[in-house]
Amino acid sequence: MRGNYLIELLAVLAIFAILLSGGLLNYKQLIRRDQSAAAQVSSFLNTIRAVSIAQTRYIIVKPLGPNSIGTFTASSCSENSLTADRYTLNLPASTTLLDTDWRICFNSKGLSDVSGSIRLREGSRISRVEIALGGVSRVAE
Repeated sequence: MRGNYLIELLAVLAIFAILLSGGLLNYKQLIRRDQSAAAQVSSFLNTIRAVSIAQTRYIIVKPLGPNSIGTFTASSCSENSLTADRYTLNLPASTTLLDTDWRICFNSKGLSDVSGSIRLREGSRISRVEIALGGVSRVAE
């Protein structure tokens, strides 16, 4: 009788170890994805969209260079005289923006004036952040 309990205990521990290792692998992939520069850009854009809604103002987002993105306050999306805002995203050292001629304007309702994608080079990998006309952005797989 005593040997059966030991075998059952070992079987339960083996199943637990298999389930735990699968969960850890998925958790590591989730953490790695959240730390990517594309995820940072997407999160930055979604945050700026929320700020434009909360403060009911127009905010323009555009690259400050190949390694940073900044925000500007405007009275409309078509305005060319911009006032620098306090929000800036500095990309990690190994990341550069492949396109630096884009500009996104979030109106006071959080809607963007353009849709499209922003391409980034993260080391040897190229990532893409998609922006919808509704203003929401996401990392494209």
